[in-house]
Amino acid sequence: MNKLIGLLIISALIYINIFAENPIDEKVNFLPEGNRSEYFFDRGLGYYNLNQYSNALKFIDQALEIYINNNDKPNMARCYNNIGNIYNKLNIFNKAMEYHLLSLELGETLNDEKRIVSSLNNIGNVLKSIEKYDEALEYYQKALNLSYEIKDNKGLSITLNNIGNIYLSKENYEKALGFYNRSLILKKELKDNFGIATSYNNIGISYQGLGSTAKALENYNISLEMMKEIHDGDGIASSYFHIGVSYYEKNDDKKASLNLERALAYAQNFDNKQIMVSCYNLLAEIYTNQRDYLKAYTAMKLYAELKDDLISIQTQKEVAELQIRYETEKKEQEIALLKTNASITNYQSKESEMFIVILVVILIAVAVMGFFF
Repeated sequence: MNKLIGLLIISALIYINIFAENPIDEKVNFLPEGNRSEYFFDRGLGYYNLNQYSNALKFIDQALEIYINNNDKPNMARCYNNIGNIYNKLNIFNKAMEYHLLSLELGETLNDEKRIVSSLNNIGNVLKSIEKYDEALEYYQKALNLSYEIKDNKGLSITLNNIGNIYLSKENYEKALGFYNRSLILKKELKDNFGIATSYNNIGISYQGLGSTAKALENYNISLEMMKEIHDGDGIASSYFHIGVSYYEKNDDKKASLNLERALAYAQNFDNKQIMVSCYNLLAEIYTNQRDYLKAYTAMKLYAELKDDLISIQTQKEVAELQIRYETEKKEQEIALLKTNASITNYQSKESEMFIVILVVILIAVAVMGFFF
């Protein structure tokens, strides 16, 4: 009997050791499909929010495979939408457009009007990224009309902001300001604090473009206070930077440098290299004007180093884009194969669940026999 107990314990330990050596993602395969797909999707979103787009794509793709197998069209549309956003961030605009069109098509099939609004906005965003502003406006206008029709205030606030961004890019600051103000009203109704803070920042940029520095500063300061309330480090850094630029344009180098240094501190804390580069560049000019040449030299040196880092990051990003292009083509072939092997996948899933049950039984048996013998 002791020999039997020993064999059971060894068997259990072997299986446990196998599981311990496998990564968490392999253990997730033993979850029910619904939980597994949500795990993959949520983890993908987490990576997206961390700007780790390759990892985001990997996990959302895995969620998509499960949704395709189950013909879960609402969640397929959700995945297509987010994959499109990832490709847009990676500047792979043809793929971004492809996935947003797939999301739009499913939204229309399901008569999901909010999904349609979201997809129309995202198609507009892709077109804006490639500077096709008039075409982007056409899609935003469709989203705007539908948002009004279905009384989708969230979609409406996003669309108005997007239209404002187009006019800002075209340096039509008056029109941009009008759309940002309309978006702000809705964001206040929705109590979207981040959206409100962003609107004030955009309104400030518009006033700055119009040469109204006092109005720009007023809105930047409101944005700053709200960003502090919601503890958005990047937003705080951005607000301080714009305030610094405004004072620089007013020839108030003392206040400009003070706010740029604050922006720099937050940017360093949150590793926002783009804002850091912009701060160092402007600070070098200010320190030169103040004849503080040591500080000017240090700022310019750090600016040059960080700019090189950004170029290196961009190069790495381009390499990642090429890798993702390859993996995407490969993944499309795998998805096609996956559809034909759905029954095999289901069988393997059930077999895995049975394996866990057997392992639990073994452990219980060991515990019982240990108690009696």
